[in-house]
Amino acid sequence: MNIYEQMIIEDTDCPPEEAYKVETVMRLDVFHSTLDWQSRAKFRQGARKAWRLLNENREGYEDYFRHCRALLGLPGDAVSPTPASRAGVPESFGEELREDPPLILERKQTILDLVVFREHDGETIEQGCRFHLAPCVDGRWFAWAEVHQPADDPEPCDAFYDFFDGVGKAFATKAEAVAAIYEYGAEFCQEEAEEVASEHQN
Repeated sequence: MNIYEQMIIEDTDCPPEEAYKVETVMRLDVFHSTLDWQSRAKFRQGARKAWRLLNENREGYEDYFRHCRALLGLPGDAVSPTPASRAGVPESFGEELREDPPLILERKQTILDLVVFREHDGETIEQGCRFHLAPCVDGRWFAWAEVHQPADDPEPCDAFYDFFDGVGKAFATKAEAVAAIYEYGAEFCQEEAEEVASEHQN
């Protein structure tokens, strides 16, 4: 159990076996980011929101975790550990994902490269979100997103394999995969705008 899971249990009283799920929801659907730059108060608030979202949308999230376990070859009831360097899935998840479905990574394309500026403790933090596309060996096209902090860092700090919002899966055609990337990118920007507006109102 990592430090984030310990803090989540303290903040939400969730069962220990649910903590990694709450952390995943925090990264993907609450902060859209890593957790290391959140203040303790923000982290607590985000954990409680993520715990609520997980319970309100239990069926959809459990589908997501079943997908993750299937990609890793884990049994259906296996608990996936959550290292701080990944978006709620084991360190090997990116490599496993590249094998199932098998991707032709030398043909990977970056379709959309967003830069988000966040204010934190009087400091501006620059964060990148890149949306990628690669063909699968079976003829389909796989779309996924990665977070880079700072934005120009070549190595991602989080990977979004998000089955709810349309990325992190294979599509029948390249056009469908590209359309999903732009749709998700638009939703990502809209949520960022709403969050900024909300902060300025408070």
